[in-house]
Amino acid sequence: MINALSLAFPDSRPIGDPEAGEEVFLTPAISVVFRKAERFLSHGDDINRTVEFKSLEDDFADSDSHTMVGVWCETEMPTLKKKEGEKRNAFLLRKERYDGKFQVRRFLAKKDFVCQFTKGMKQGTFGNPASEISPPKAGKDHAAYMALLDLYRSLGIIDQRLARAIAKDKKGQEAGNLVYCGIHARRQAKTADGKQTKRVIVATALFPPEEEGGAWTMQAWTPLIGAWVPYRQAIAAFHASDYALHVDGKGETDKERWAEAASHVEDALASLVRDELEPGMGYVVMVDGHACRRMWTGLHNENQSYQEDDITDPRTWLPGYGKGKNAPRKRPTAVIRMNVAPDEVPQYVPVPRESDPDTEKESILFASAKLHRADVDFGSCFWILFNIPRNYQAKGGDLGKTFTRWDAVPGKGGEEGERETNELKTPWWAVTATEIYPVGVANGVDRTMLARATARLCHQTVAWSDRSRYPVPLHAAKQLDLDHPQHRRSAPPEEQGDEAADE
Repeated sequence: MINALSLAFPDSRPIGDPEAGEEVFLTPAISVVFRKAERFLSHGDDINRTVEFKSLEDDFADSDSHTMVGVWCETEMPTLKKKEGEKRNAFLLRKERYDGKFQVRRFLAKKDFVCQFTKGMKQGTFGNPASEISPPKAGKDHAAYMALLDLYRSLGIIDQRLARAIAKDKKGQEAGNLVYCGIHARRQAKTADGKQTKRVIVATALFPPEEEGGAWTMQAWTPLIGAWVPYRQAIAAFHASDYALHVDGKGETDKERWAEAASHVEDALASLVRDELEPGMGYVVMVDGHACRRMWTGLHNENQSYQEDDITDPRTWLPGYGKGKNAPRKRPTAVIRMNVAPDEVPQYVPVPRESDPDTEKESILFASAKLHRADVDFGSCFWILFNIPRNYQAKGGDLGKTFTRWDAVPGKGGEEGERETNELKTPWWAVTATEIYPVGVANGVDRTMLARATARLCHQTVAWSDRSRYPVPLHAAKQLDLDHPQHRRSAPPEEQGDEAADE
């Protein structure tokens, strides 16, 4: 943690080995206080964290509304043994309840603090006790650096790079005057008793700076809060409460309950237009088309040749298209349908080039990480953004630049000089793709400008050193849910949202 802060603030005085409670200034406006809170961070549900926190309250006593407080905790992974006859999913759920990170996050959220964890201890093996993680070489502690960036994201800190990235576009002024709103919706599989499902609705909005050259700001909305508040405040309020049950409301069928979820989004957008937008300012809504297709029929591929009035389905056509007194007074400038599902989005296909005479293997043309437009026979075009994983440059991971796994050598043993490396066992990483499809675009608005702005919001991330699968507002909304103490982590991502069979 100290090494990461020293790298992030190279102009500060050396932190060294600070005393407990000592305030160390990293810059004139940023300081850090170190505390040993081993008991407070310990795993288990038998710890009185209220009592343990009393010794730390003085560190937060002087904080006011103009001071942002982020809590960065070094911890260790919990160690539990499986009980005899205990099924795997049941064991993983018990392990989550035992894990102190989720309990500490909920405790601090109730006190309006956001937090982030990083592993500071490694488990002992072969009977050896746990020990502190030795700092790696300078610039190599990626886990700590990413945790620090994620803490910045939780605090809602956005620097000027975002404004500069959007301004680079040919129509940067038009793109820079829009508010970008991300809508995240998800149904969690089952409650702990296996009887109910839970529903998650989160909206975030990225606001352009009031003055040229300033930083963008981010706010968030959830049905529990019912108003747009700074992102860090929304995290604390959201994590301090439980998920809402999917059966809440008057809907009896699953289709009706998803329609109710869409009505929550209409409430959020109505509040955004009424309370947050300046006169004449437009806004763009970004959604995951795969996750939200049950909420809005205008997202479906089969309906792209139709207009809103052509469909008899009673559900709202697109986000912001609701009718009645609670509907937004102004429709969005556009809705951006994002899709990252590999079985629905066109994937990168290597194109063979000349064969290498030395290896007799065909070299392939590597994918471009730029934004690609896909023209279609009818309707509007869409765009594909290929994402090259950072792992591709890892040891052995760059094999995919020159040939595919079908041409990989299985290797062989033998005397030194005769051995061949098994290329199939080296790291191979898939090139992923993100689909960007503007729908419901207002008259006079350039679709290409919207696609490029969305791609730049994927490329210029808030809390990551590489490109993200989703643009900033949608990524921030999704991450707010992923960090929730009740988020189900005991099932793989492809099973989350569906009822998974226990093992």
